[in-house]
Amino acid sequence: MRPLWVGLVLAVVLGGCSEAGYQSISGATMGTYYRIQANCPVRLDPADIDTRLREFNSVFSTYEPESELSQLNLADTTQWRVVSVQLMTVLTVAARLVEESAGAFDPTVGALVNLWGFGPGDEQLAPDAQTLSRVLTETGFAAIKLDPGLPALRSTSARTIDLSALAKGRAVDELAATFAALDCTDALVDIGGEIRVFGQSPAQRGWRLAIEQPGELRDGAQPLPVMVITNGAVATSGDYRNYREIAGTRVSHLIDPRTAKPITHGLASVTVWHPEAMWADGYATAISVLGPEAGQTLANSAKLAVAMLIRTADGRFEPWMSEAFKARFEPKTGR
Repeated sequence: MRPLWVGLVLAVVLGGCSEAGYQSISGATMGTYYRIQANCPVRLDPADIDTRLREFNSVFSTYEPESELSQLNLADTTQWRVVSVQLMTVLTVAARLVEESAGAFDPTVGALVNLWGFGPGDEQLAPDAQTLSRVLTETGFAAIKLDPGLPALRSTSARTIDLSALAKGRAVDELAATFAALDCTDALVDIGGEIRVFGQSPAQRGWRLAIEQPGELRDGAQPLPVMVITNGAVATSGDYRNYREIAGTRVSHLIDPRTAKPITHGLASVTVWHPEAMWADGYATAISVLGPEAGQTLANSAKLAVAMLIRTADGRFEPWMSEAFKARFEPKTGR
C-alpha cells in the first residue's frame, strides 16, 4: 500500500524527547513513514510496533499479492465470502462515506486507480474514452453487499476494492488505542501524515500541527491557523504531491469514481479534524473529490472541522474554513 499524500500536515512542535517518559520511534510502513512520540510508564518495543503494522499491511495492502484485500479482489465474491473483523470494520465506514458523499468516495475505484497508473503496476497511461467507459462499469459500491454480523461480503459483479483512503487512519487509531491501554498519558501517532494525538507534547502543551501551504495566498488572505490539539486526529488530502505527467499533462492521483477521471477542479488541499483518524482520512478524500463548492456543503451539513486551500485564477491560494473548524482552531479575538 502506497501513500496518497505525505506530510501535508506538519507537527511543528515535536520536542527532542529529552523529558522523562517520552519515547520516540520511527520507521517505514504502508509505502510511507511512521513516527511515534509517547509518554508511557513502560518501554515501547519498536519490534512490536513493526509487527502490528505488518499485520495491517497483510489485511489492506493492494501491493502485496497475499494480503487479505488482494486475495478478496481476485476471488469470486458473487457468493458470500467471510472476511476479517478488521476488514469489515473499514468496509462499513467506507459504505457510510459512499452514502454521505453521494458516490464521490467509493472504495471500488481500484480498477480506475490502476488504469491511471497509480496502482501496483505503476503504469503511466492515458486511457481512451472506450476504456474509461468499460472500466467505469466495473466501479460502484452499490454492487457490494455487507453482512457485518458474520462478517462477510458478496458482490453482484466483479469489483476491485482499494481502501488506501482509510487504512492508514485505521492503523493510526489502533496504535493510539494501544498506547492509551498501556497507560501512556500523552502520544502522537503519525503514519504518512495521518495523525492522532492525545495529551500533551514534550513542550507540555497541546500538540501543534500546521497545514502545509504550497504557494502564495491571494492578496489580503490570512494563513490557516496552526492547530493546537490535545485529543483527536487530523488528515490532509492534497493534489500537489502525488501526481503523474501523462502526455505532457499533470494528472492528479485523486480519481473521481463518478467520471472515471482524475479531478480537475481547483481544490488543492483539504484538512479534516475528527475524533478518529480513519474518519478524518476518509472525509479528506471524499471532500477532495467533491471539489470546493460541494465539499463545503458536505463539511457544513455534517458539521465537520474542515480547512481548504483553493487555487485562484492567478495560481495563488484562497483559504477556507468551515464553521466547526473556526470554532475549534481560529484564534479568539477580543478585548
